[in-house]
Amino acid sequence: MEDSIAPIPTPVGRRKLSGDFWAFWAGRRDGLSPAAVTALVAARDRGVARSDEVAAAYCGPDRAQRGQSYLRENIRYTLGEREESGLVKYYELAERSGVVNAMVPPLFY
Repeated sequence: MEDSIAPIPTPVGRRKLSGDFWAFWAGRRDGLSPAAVTALVAARDRGVARSDEVAAAYCGPDRAQRGQSYLRENIRYTLGEREESGLVKYYELAERSGVVNAMVPPLFY
């Protein structure tokens, strides 16, 4: 991949023991313009605001309420301090173990 091409953000993560799923978008620091980052955050916010509508369309009339409850009560759409600290620790350990050459502190939006 050329340096001038931004990587496609990829959702990652599954803890095997609990079955919980966690995901986040990641990319190079220079991969997106500030306007693109703002657009992604706004898209997330619009999706969260319309989660009942999304669930109804996806689940159908018989299961819409269950889908709506699931999206409202079980999904967190932003990272808290604990999650951010965990990601920083992950990157520090990746550097220490030689997986990456240097740890660059992540930016959170």
